Amino acid sequence: MNNAATLTLEQPVELIDSKTKVILRETVSLVKMASAVAVPLLLLSLAWI
Repeated sequence: MNNAATLTLEQPVELIDSKTKVILRETVSLVKMASAVAVPLLLLSLAWI
């Protein structure tokens, strides 16, 4: 195979890989935001009791 065919075969794998990285990064940021909101509320509710 020539270089163009090799690049064509490797490109979708890289696209899937970068998409997976983006999804993981967004999920981690959402979890961080959720914990940043939930932890103070949990401490506040424990102090309320």
